[in-house]
Amino acid sequence: MTMFPAIFALLAINSFFLQPVAADTDCAGCHTEQAAEWQKSDHARAMGLPNPDNIAASFKGETIDYQGLTARFFTQGESFFVELSEAGKTGRYPVRYTFGFYPLQQYLIALEQDRLQVVPFAWDSRTSELGGQRWFHLEEARSESRFARLHWQQPLQNWNGMCADCHSSGLVRNYDISQDRFSTQFSEMNVGCLSCHDVSPEHVSQSKTSVETQLQGNWERSPADPVAHWTGRSRDQLVMDTCYACHSLRAPITSQFVPGEPFLDHFMPEWVRQPFYQGDGQIAEEVYVYGSFQQSKMHAAGVSCLDCHDAHSNKLKISGNGLCLQCHDSQRYNQKQHHQHDQASTAAQCVTCHMPGKTYMDVDFRRDHRFSKPDPQEHELTGSTDLCLDCHEDRWQKWRSNRASTKTKMVVTSSSRSSHMMMHALRSGQQVDPLLGFKLSQDADLNSIQRATALRLVSPQIVSSRPDLLAQALNSDSDLVRLAAVQQAAFLPEYLKPKLLAPLLQDSRRAVRVTAVTSLGPAIGGLRGDSSVDLAMEEQTVSLEQVAWRGEGRLQLGIQALQMGDTSEAVNQLLEAQRIDPYFFGSYLNLADIYRSLGNEGKVIDVLDQGIGRISDAAPLHYSKALSLIRRKGYQEALSSLKTASELERENTDYFVARLLVLQKVGQVPQALKLIESAPATVQQDLRVAQLARSLVEQSK
Repeated sequence: MTMFPAIFALLAINSFFLQPVAADTDCAGCHTEQAAEWQKSDHARAMGLPNPDNIAASFKGETIDYQGLTARFFTQGESFFVELSEAGKTGRYPVRYTFGFYPLQQYLIALEQDRLQVVPFAWDSRTSELGGQRWFHLEEARSESRFARLHWQQPLQNWNGMCADCHSSGLVRNYDISQDRFSTQFSEMNVGCLSCHDVSPEHVSQSKTSVETQLQGNWERSPADPVAHWTGRSRDQLVMDTCYACHSLRAPITSQFVPGEPFLDHFMPEWVRQPFYQGDGQIAEEVYVYGSFQQSKMHAAGVSCLDCHDAHSNKLKISGNGLCLQCHDSQRYNQKQHHQHDQASTAAQCVTCHMPGKTYMDVDFRRDHRFSKPDPQEHELTGSTDLCLDCHEDRWQKWRSNRASTKTKMVVTSSSRSSHMMMHALRSGQQVDPLLGFKLSQDADLNSIQRATALRLVSPQIVSSRPDLLAQALNSDSDLVRLAAVQQAAFLPEYLKPKLLAPLLQDSRRAVRVTAVTSLGPAIGGLRGDSSVDLAMEEQTVSLEQVAWRGEGRLQLGIQALQMGDTSEAVNQLLEAQRIDPYFFGSYLNLADIYRSLGNEGKVIDVLDQGIGRISDAAPLHYSKALSLIRRKGYQEALSSLKTASELERENTDYFVARLLVLQKVGQVPQALKLIESAPATVQQDLRVAQLARSLVEQSK
């Protein structure tokens, strides 16, 4: 029997970690009440040593199988072990740390001495009555087949890069690009005081009585007001930025987050767009609150996490509707005439309609923090989840049927539509004015993240043709809008970039400065020599190092090399991406593009075939191969690749249009017309498909 590489002695990785700079017990000496509340929190159990007090699961020799992978969980002496068997190979791994606690607990094992990986099976720590107290594979709820890139030995299951900075305090990743090695360190194993508080030596030396807390303001509501408003000093956004550091979908751009520093000085956020969010802005993928909350009226009003959640226990301050009624008038909002449901029912709870949720990782239910209201018409037009339909399917199906004869495609050209509805139309892929994203990015009725997202949804071709409109956004007062504008500036004509982007190299936010360097590309060469330019370039290098342990990071390094005119280095980085992250299809696509630019179509096909051999369900690889075959006039082979690509992604109109064009080229007009008839409605309604359909009908006469 072949053995997986495994480490049987106590893991040497423990010695790589720093000792606490200021341990929780040091803080607890003065802050006993806060420390006691923290002990009740999920933060306190974010990560722990594998001992009976921390292990939630049963390690009594249980065996579980999932699609060719078998795991056995057992103890040996005082140690906890996981045995993993797959494809004739078996490895026995001691559990190094627990990870989380409820509603599931994961376990970390060593894979080589410099990194930890997440065991692919987790423990459902809910009660038996709720379906818990069992082992399950983390991909069970995702699809019918395992996702190769989520294999437990691959980078996306790596603790050092994917998980560590949000589960430990003072985390420094310490990834060495040249050696492809980690030397990760933390100051506290779990999410402790230093995750949220930057404690100076002066503070530590102060006596307890000299530490004062100053109330800066409060929420007030008169009897005539439906909702409370904030009075007093403006609230400090940096408090929220500290929460966002972990509760967001983002990429790190520094090696360590420092509490109290701006979010955009350490992270690059993801925008509110598909596939991460639905067309109306509802959560889709696991987005961790930031993008949802930024869209909300609550955020616009100045509400913070700490208005609803206790800072130390993380628990809700009040249960049920009482939490919302801290600020919202009970006589107005906690009545049947408002929520239209029986007062004692679940449907009468504010969160039921205003914070719908979704279950992630099979058992973890999380609520959407947009605080929106259900709108069946909006859901219907954007294709988003209809909350009313979830409970009233019969009534809503009848409502839809009655509307069927009058329903029209949303075409946003009229100023009579609300800004929010136009934003939904743009985000959900409706046919809109090509300049709509520019217009919405200047719309005062939308919040910053919506305006920034709208700007990012402008097509590269339009950005290139209207630099004047992008220039307005580059000067925005909103950090998020400026960041989106700088990202879009990559598509500007090269001669305009130095003039428009040079000022952004000195922007107040590191994320903007780093992106400005990337968008300038080769044009930055003419600006070098200035200290601010050199500093921004150093910051960009640091940002690229943070994700270089996975395919996306090496791809970015390859793009950087291309911008600097170093094709050889770009090829090396993409080859390294394939080595360390073999199931990331972006490295194959981009390496194929380099060979195509060099006129070597033979190598293009070789690279794409290699990628397809590893990731056969990656539609972009099949599509790219088809384009290469078309360039070589291999139309029949191209049709086979296009068929695969369009069947893998049936809603992708680019793949469908290419397939129709090749069918037309080889004279298979009837087949093309039949294909259009069987296409999804969204594809049939695409303007290009409609035009091709007319052309094919004429050709068939």
